[in-house]
Amino acid sequence: MGGEKTIVLVITTVQTQKEADTLAQMLVERSLAACVQIDGPITSHYRWEGKLERSTELRLMIKTSSDVWPNLKEVL
Repeated sequence: MGGEKTIVLVITTVQTQKEADTLAQMLVERSLAACVQIDGPITSHYRWEGKLERSTELRLMIKTSSDVWPNLKEVL
């Protein structure tokens, strides 16, 4: 049992395709992610500073491991 890694799925969003591609490539190059999938565009509805907002975003699904997660979190 020792030495097994837990798989972690991290979900984040960005505003542009360029941001999504840059972040995905950088995470894989630095071995912070085994795979990054980009979905979108998606529409997000949320409250920001007391106002209802709506924006178009791209969703990144980042596959990593629990031992790498702290470093990935710092980058995000």
